[in-house]
Amino acid sequence: MKTQIEKQITETKDFSKYHCDICQVEIKSDGGPDVDYADDNSSQIYYSFGSRWDSNGHNTEVKLDICVKCLKEKVQPLLENTFNVKFRETITDW
Repeated sequence: MKTQIEKQITETKDFSKYHCDICQVEIKSDGGPDVDYADDNSSQIYYSFGSRWDSNGHNTEVKLDICVKCLKEKVQPLLENTFNVKFRETITDW
């Protein structure tokens, strides 16, 4: 006799904190509302696709959260060496 077991699994994730998907270090990019200075040391690799109409639409985003260290030391060299591309750098002061 075949027995079928149903199991419901609930996973809770804290979206107030982000961790690098490569090295798992916490990514801190916002000093909060009461802080005058904040380090902006975060990066994301993502793409999005979807459709838009005048009154509605839908979109899907696929992303990785990557710390700047992993992006610079692992992802950037991998992409540049594998695909012979160069990252563009823009410096902004305000």
